[in-house]
Amino acid sequence: MGNKKVIISLQGRSCTGKSAVGDIVKEKYLGIYTVDFDKVKRQLSGYDRNNDAEDMRKMSFGLFELVCKTGKPILLIVTPYHDEEQYLEYKKVADIYNYSFYNFDFIASKEVLIQRYRERLDYVNKNGNKIKIRTEEEYLKILETKFFIPENSVKFDTTNTQPEEIAEKIINLIK
Repeated sequence: MGNKKVIISLQGRSCTGKSAVGDIVKEKYLGIYTVDFDKVKRQLSGYDRNNDAEDMRKMSFGLFELVCKTGKPILLIVTPYHDEEQYLEYKKVADIYNYSFYNFDFIASKEVLIQRYRERLDYVNKNGNKIKIRTEEEYLKILETKFFIPENSVKFDTTNTQPEEIAEKIINLIK
């Protein structure tokens, strides 16, 4: 399975479970490369989300394009696409390099997302982590923003579904 030219795109708001599911997919899908927007931005010293978000999006996209050139399977973990045009940028690159592109949209109830975010804030505060994280008020504003979901996306509600179950379904869908 590891030699298949496939892109597994996990998209959704913060705290929907993309990373948890992605970690399990990486364990089960040997040889898959990961392009994760959050991990890319954490690699750059001095990143400021208020001033550098667009630059970071461009850098993540550039990394995605470079990885596509390798022909390796890709796990793409992205924040929601702002609009169809942004999604089509990724799809165009996938098509150029002859990848099958699978979209998975992650959602959860607002109450669950807020609880998960509070747990994330607590974790960061307790561990003295240097990661800059949004306040709960900022997070609530982001929950209200609209974003683009590709028509062909398979939707997973992570409110009551375990990451292992979702990862298994994803792997089975791309076989």
